[in-house]
Parts: sequence; C-alpha cells; structure tokens
Amino acid sequence: GALVESRAPLNPETVRAVRLAFGDQINDIQARVRHVTSEIDGTGERYLVGLEFIEPSVAALEQIDRIVAARLTETKPVAEA
Repeated sequence: GALVESRAPLNPETVRAVRLAFGDQINDIQARVRHVTSEIDGTGERYLVGLEFIEPSVAALEQIDRIVAARLTETKPVAEA
C-alpha cells in the first residue's frame, strides 16, 4: 500500500485507479481507500489517504520497490567524520 496526499477527500472503502510513473515505466493499479486524515497547512486543507493495492502485477510490485529504494537513497543520512 501507500500513503498519498490529496487535495480532495476520498471516501474510505472505495476502489480507485492509481497510476504509478517512475522513469519511463507506467503501471496502473487498483487501490482501496483504507483511511483518510484531514490536515490544514499553509496552502489550505489536504488529506492523507492510506491506500491498499489490490492484486498488483509483478511489474507494478517491482516498480514500487524501485520507487522506495530511490527514495531511501535520497534521504539516507550522511555519515559524520
């Protein structure tokens, strides 16, 4: 699954189409909305949406792994000398 940000509220338990794009690869996945939390920030209201992927393909799972690995590399702390 994934936690995503939305400017529009989504209804829990609904099934939505999600498109993952990373590099030149695109995968469409069905996802169920599991929870929605409203937050106010400097630009207005936003919603944190918890998604559960429904039967993602092997290609989609591999793409998710690449996305997570790339994000971890970006946020990896630098070792102190």
